[in-house]
Order: sequence, then structure tokens, then C-alpha cells
Amino acid sequence: MLAKTAGPAASATGTWSSTNLVFMQYELKPDHTLEPLPAENVDTGLGLERGACVIQEVGSVFDTDGFRLVMDWVAAESGVSYGESAVATKAHRVLADHGRAMSFLIADGVTTVE
Repeated sequence: MLAKTAGPAASATGTWSSTNLVFMQYELKPDHTLEPLPAENVDTGLGLERGACVIQEVGSVFDTDGFRLVMDWVAAESGVSYGESAVATKAHRVLADHGRAMSFLIADGVTTVE
């Protein structure tokens, strides 16, 4: 856990969880029935971005080095700094998240028809 004093993931104790445990027991079939898995397991849900938050000791994926270049570019192009206000922070994060999603679409070979 990392110390965090404010924000959506902050707790009353000033910490936030970097993982979420998922106990996998069943496979959901198309007919909505559950079939037991051959081997039960636990997934920590730690993923690349949450791991980067822990290693880099930041409180948001948008503050990791993976997003800093995007945030800095948005700030330079818009003339508004990331973190300047709640509205600016949200706008920067929306642009960065949409850009990330578009990167995955391109990598998966998704193209437009026109």
C-alpha cells in the first residue's frame, strides 16, 4: 500500500489499495450457467499501471512516467497545466485515457471504413 492523503482512492487511514484480489472459481457459460474451473486461483489485479504506481510511488496512473509525456504534451498544446484545476486535471486525464485506448485499437488492427 502507498500513503495517499487525498483523492478518490484514499481511505480514512490515508492509504489506498494497489491490488484487488479476485478469487476465480467458475467459468460463466453463454447460457449464464457457472461451471467450476479445473483449478481455482487468485488474481491480484496488479497489472502494469498499478505496478508502475507502486514502483514510482505516485497516487495515480496518470502521474506515472507512462503518462507524463502525454500530460506534458497536452499542457504544451493547450496552454493549461495538468493539475492547474479540477477541470484541467479531468480534461488531461480524459485525453490521455482516450489516446491510450486508441493506441490499443490501432495495435489490434482496428481501422475506419472511410
